[in-house]
Amino acid sequence: MKAFSPIPKQYSKTQFQSDLFAGVTTAILLIPQAMAYAVLAGLPSYVGLYASGIPLIGYAFLGTSRALAVGPVAMDSLLTATAVGAIAASGTEEYLLISSLLAFMVGVVHVLMGVLKLGRLVSLLTPTIISAFTSAAALIIGSNQFELILGIDLPRSTDVFAIIMSVFQRISETHVPTVIIGMLSIAILLILKRKIPKFPRAFVVVLFGALAVLSLDLESKGVKIIGELPSGLPSLQMPQLDLSLIF
Repeated sequence: MKAFSPIPKQYSKTQFQSDLFAGVTTAILLIPQAMAYAVLAGLPSYVGLYASGIPLIGYAFLGTSRALAVGPVAMDSLLTATAVGAIAASGTEEYLLISSLLAFMVGVVHVLMGVLKLGRLVSLLTPTIISAFTSAAALIIGSNQFELILGIDLPRSTDVFAIIMSVFQRISETHVPTVIIGMLSIAILLILKRKIPKFPRAFVVVLFGALAVLSLDLESKGVKIIGELPSGLPSLQMPQLDLSLIF
């Protein structure tokens, strides 16, 4: 009786090495990126890990493209923060529940569009519209990072000018160690991108940042860290949401 092998004969050692390298690289980049997207959306950082892992597993069974990136992106996080932030305060249980409801509703709309083959509507969008949208989103996302780079509390807003005014008003509260870490991280990313473009520069920044926090005890000096993340997967339960918050 011939033994069953889950790996096809045409799957070579070279292909395995390439897939292993790709998987490790993706994980190194995806973990901090997913947590950053969750923070951008006004959600706990661990939510980004759930939102990035589950779609990949589902797409492995349902998807058709080997190159498509699946999971949260900066624009989705920004739109979530804008929509849900108008209804509930960030960090509250209501904010998390409404964000989950929003994600479910968007998923239903996507399924309906797929069934009705409405993807062709995207062709009606001109490159100018898409470029303007992405450029505006980049400005809003970038301006909202002043809070993290400077180490000061700023109100989240889609008004870039309001954010800049808030920065000037509270510039005296700047936390110097946080600014140093942020500037060094940006410098390392730019230098490695220019000198060694294929090197995993994001991994270097994350690694050295974690080592700096541990060795220099930066948390005691006022540097904000993610902290301990809950282990395991969240339990499934029916959310108790007050719909009067939405309607």
